[in-house]
Amino acid sequence: MPDLALSVPQPTNGGRTYLFRLRPGIRYSDGHVVRASDFVRAAVRVYRIRSPGAPFFAELVGGRACLARPATCRLHQGVVADDSARTVSFHLTTPDPDFLFKLALGLIVPVPPDTPMHEVGARPIPGTGPYEFAAVGRTIRFARNLRFREWSHAAQPDGNPDTIEWHFGLAADQEVRAVVQGRGDWTGDLPSDLSKFARRNASQLRSNAFPTDFFLQLNTRRPPFDDLRARRALNYAVDRAAIVRLHGGSIANTPSCQVIPPGLPGYRRYCPYTLDPRGDGRWTAPDLRRARALVAASRTRGERVTVWSVSDTGAPDSVAVYMAGVLRRLGYRARVQAISGEHERKLPAAARWNMQLQPVGFGPDYPSASEIYSLFLACAGAFTWHHFCDPRLDRRALRAESMRLSNPLRSATLWSQIDRELVDRAVWVPLTNERIVDFVSPRVRNYEFSPVYHFLPAQVWLR
Repeated sequence: MPDLALSVPQPTNGGRTYLFRLRPGIRYSDGHVVRASDFVRAAVRVYRIRSPGAPFFAELVGGRACLARPATCRLHQGVVADDSARTVSFHLTTPDPDFLFKLALGLIVPVPPDTPMHEVGARPIPGTGPYEFAAVGRTIRFARNLRFREWSHAAQPDGNPDTIEWHFGLAADQEVRAVVQGRGDWTGDLPSDLSKFARRNASQLRSNAFPTDFFLQLNTRRPPFDDLRARRALNYAVDRAAIVRLHGGSIANTPSCQVIPPGLPGYRRYCPYTLDPRGDGRWTAPDLRRARALVAASRTRGERVTVWSVSDTGAPDSVAVYMAGVLRRLGYRARVQAISGEHERKLPAAARWNMQLQPVGFGPDYPSASEIYSLFLACAGAFTWHHFCDPRLDRRALRAESMRLSNPLRSATLWSQIDRELVDRAVWVPLTNERIVDFVSPRVRNYEFSPVYHFLPAQVWLR
């Protein structure tokens, strides 16, 4: 949808140029007028502050140089502005069918001229939306932006509440009690056992379909999972129903054997790793007997396997503990290595390359299988960690995505074929497709859910 722009442009120059014209009269919350050149500054700033979203824009002219040397990033040929004409042009080195999706993520948003080219911590930067930051700390409070005027209800509707407060630092059970007792209106952090909770509070639960993957990322270049038989054995041995129970039950997720989740183009249900496979592609039960036979054939029994577990507390999560038990039943010497998210971010590259197995959850930022593939499976993927690489498959994935706009049916067919090959090669151990479950207070009305931003508190009515 067009938001700060008057319309969504068709690409020109062979799909390599996008020209936007800004709406007139839009102001920041501090009163300054939004200018086209503010987008140039914003794009450069994404690289200067080393934003995790910077690789999304590697195809901008100058983008790869900015990734390599963020401190000297300029993008003077990649993003070109004309303040008098209110136009912003984005120039790509190669066509990117996902470019509009990436712009819509809100990574390149206009920033005023005095915005520092470094992280500003808790000091808010003025924006253009219906709310502005009133307090930032243990609690984040949003208040109405009195300069906001709704210019497009579809893209940027006005807010309903006068203020919105987000409180942090409580355990899931404490958050749930706060909502039950009327001290809060929403939480997305729920108890691991949702079945009992759902029976007591069914009218306050909102379960939303979302194309999320929860999987075990395998190192296909290091023993024992450099052997296809060992990878398939683990796929057969996992009781995906047990994983469903550990992750909140059937309200929150369903078993999966695939890389592409339901809801994305190219998804066709397929599951060879189940007891008595059926034509409908459903997973029914583990096949431990076949799994053990594959381990025996691979001659990997007795090898050491470390299951990495990343959590906020640094304590091992239940899925990692369960997987270590599965590996032991297959004859491996398994242990769990638990680390915090902060520790994970500081791991040296060599440690990443040597990881054998790690549970990972991922929800795509836009409706295309290409993001999942490019991040976790492509040879140059940001989270592939050299665990898997097939240049031939990379070329097929690029071809599938390049056809998404011109021939979406053919593109989906190609992605389905890629997905099937990835499953047959057991590059991962897919576990479940998760749903987004929210718990709201009885006074919440007009609950709205976005497939990108999830719960939309700005649209709530309170009774």
